[in-house]
Amino acid sequence: MLEKNISLNNFINSLSIQNFRNHENFEIITKKPSVVIYGKNGVGKTSILEALSIFSNGKGLRNSKLIEMIKANEDMFCISVSIKVENNIFLELKSTYSKAKKSRKIFINGKEKKSFKKIKTSFPMLWVTPYDEKIFGGSASSRRNFIDRIVANFDQEHPSRVNEYNKLLKQRSKILKENINDEDWLNVIEDQLSKLAVTISSSRLDIVSRLAILLKDKRKGFPNLRLDFVDSIENQLLEQPALAIEKELKEKYYNARKIDVLIGGSLYGCHKTELFCFNLEKNMPADMCSSGEQKLLLISIILASAKSLKNSIKVAPIMLLDEIFTHLDAAKRSILFNQLRELGSQIWITTTETDNFLKNYDNVHYYELKRE
Repeated sequence: MLEKNISLNNFINSLSIQNFRNHENFEIITKKPSVVIYGKNGVGKTSILEALSIFSNGKGLRNSKLIEMIKANEDMFCISVSIKVENNIFLELKSTYSKAKKSRKIFINGKEKKSFKKIKTSFPMLWVTPYDEKIFGGSASSRRNFIDRIVANFDQEHPSRVNEYNKLLKQRSKILKENINDEDWLNVIEDQLSKLAVTISSSRLDIVSRLAILLKDKRKGFPNLRLDFVDSIENQLLEQPALAIEKELKEKYYNARKIDVLIGGSLYGCHKTELFCFNLEKNMPADMCSSGEQKLLLISIILASAKSLKNSIKVAPIMLLDEIFTHLDAAKRSILFNQLRELGSQIWITTTETDNFLKNYDNVHYYELKRE
């Protein structure tokens, strides 16, 4: 099948890995907009996507510690990528982590930097893994982490705010638990917590509101749905000014100190946000849908996120799809693939076998991964 000209901006054309997970040395060079990595279970297909994902926000698609990513009996991993961000403009990125030094080093075009934060808008990245398929029936925290991952592509400061919020929450719990007599410091922490909680919730609400417009529209192949926040700060922001909510939240932290000592946490804050998904076509909550239907809902959200990103920053995200075609029929595989290609996204797919329908497309790079 001959295809339309596809924008190759935000395009990874090379990846090199040393001592990462089970890979001693791995390298792939491609000039094609779709990469299919296939092979038997356990050969390290997901690890290839994980290596790419650590150049995005957070801890990568497995949410692991860097030290856990180092190959057994080795001291350091090294990952290098070359990304085309505009016509004839490339970013050469490298990330290393040393077990002995307990330090990560980051390089952009050969120069050491503190982080990739300033350039991450140049190559937004979204991913789906089999773990994500369980979020609707899983814990509220798994849904918060999922939406925070999407928000991070729109708001580069969001991950650092969430990290700072969690650190402050732990500090407050420690002060309360150990009965440290420092009222002034506790007041400062609760003031910062209330401000961060409202800012974090505001970012979540903004992105979910953008997605809601796309998710309610009828689309070919995948269900339309509704995303709602339940009894959360995000709901309050629809009715009250942010400053009023900050003041109210600070009072709640103060009044709940005694009970928070007993529960070993905090009753209030953006760490209590609950996200609810409703399948409009089936007229039922997502957690009551079958596993296959939940996968389709997840794909709907990811497609809407990709489209919203393209509309917002004019750059299609790189898509990392781990075993995405499992349990999808051929028609839905084609619809998903075509919609992402139309956006101009580069797609990295892992699968246990080459999918026959992809052979109808030009510009697909197949790479068979075998045990080293």
